[in-house]
Amino acid sequence: MGFWGLTLAGAGFIVIGIWQAYSTARIYLTRSSSSSSSRQSSSSGLYRKRPFYTGELLFIASLALLYIVNAALSSHNALNNGDHLVLAIQLEKIGVASIFLMYSVVGMICECTQLLPLPWEVNNLIAIFAFFEEFLVFYLQNKGSTGLEIRYYGLLLVPISVCIACKALEIPYPRSVLPPLGVAVGLILQGTWFFQMGISFFTGWISHGCTLSEKSGGDYTISCAQHADGHRGKAIATLQFNCHLALLLACLLPAYSYLSTKHENSSSLSYIPLGAKEQTEELQDLGGSSDGVEARFALDSDEDETHETLQQKQGTMSEMNGVNGIEV
Repeated sequence: MGFWGLTLAGAGFIVIGIWQAYSTARIYLTRSSSSSSSRQSSSSGLYRKRPFYTGELLFIASLALLYIVNAALSSHNALNNGDHLVLAIQLEKIGVASIFLMYSVVGMICECTQLLPLPWEVNNLIAIFAFFEEFLVFYLQNKGSTGLEIRYYGLLLVPISVCIACKALEIPYPRSVLPPLGVAVGLILQGTWFFQMGISFFTGWISHGCTLSEKSGGDYTISCAQHADGHRGKAIATLQFNCHLALLLACLLPAYSYLSTKHENSSSLSYIPLGAKEQTEELQDLGGSSDGVEARFALDSDEDETHETLQQKQGTMSEMNGVNGIEV
């Protein structure tokens, strides 16, 4: 992929990841205050409850279809030029994009129609296969190259592995919020790292002493003049990846804190004191009303109770004296 291909891929992954993180966190905060919604989410995956889920699948399908068309045109040019290496690279892209396209199309059919009544776990398995195919593509490129780009490919395997693991965990734990958030974080990190690769490979922002040697259609390598330049370039790539992680955490944690505070402020308007339900049930058992209507019984004051007790004692003493023949 060239500069624009990496930039477009990065923008797509970032948009999908941010939307998944926002919608998943919002659903979780809403569900934590409502037991009924918690019971509803147990029958299907949490991602099925995200708003505009069909639009999200449509965006993934459009992005995958765009990459398939681009790779097909590049493959046609490679056949005309007799460049079999570029043809193989473009076929790898078509394979990965086709599985993501299949994931989005199957999801839209299951979500909008009854033509394909598949459980949501099947679509999750398709997503796992798509991420695994992406993992294999960059892992094999990492093994088959000797340039500086292998460090960038190796670091890209980290967010891809996070997406694979979290997608797999969504199947046994459909009610948990951690797997969808993990997928969102992995997607955002993939997007920012695609941006970083496009900037580092195809602009002047690369390690001193290293140059890009590009032929066509994604067939390029970054070679360094000296061995020390290569080590410095790999160290810079690792430092850049750590900065991306720190930037991601610095953006996500305040955003989650803001959503949590906003949700708490909205839910505090309908605050119910502790023990209100038990008090209502006791009033109903005693014949009272739970709507603030006056109960059917009245409580006497302490003074009336003391006066009645004294009268009862005096009456008892008078009876006892009368029986014994003593005049008071």
